[in-house]
Amino acid sequence: MVAKWQKDQQELQAQAQEDNLTRLRLQMELDSKDSEIEQLQIKLLSLNSETASLSSGGAENDDELVGQGERC
Repeated sequence: MVAKWQKDQQELQAQAQEDNLTRLRLQMELDSKDSEIEQLQIKLLSLNSETASLSSGGAENDDELVGQGERC
């Protein structure tokens, strides 16, 4: 009876250790994905800022070209 209880206890400890390793691995993957998402958000904000800057600069240039065409 004691031997069966010890065997069950060892199996439960082994399962708990395996579950803990799985949890740690998943937490590391989650942290990595969070970091990747943060980097992509920063890149997206930068690209949006550049696009807005180019768009506003392009509108000014279009006005200048129209004005030059009217002078000719």
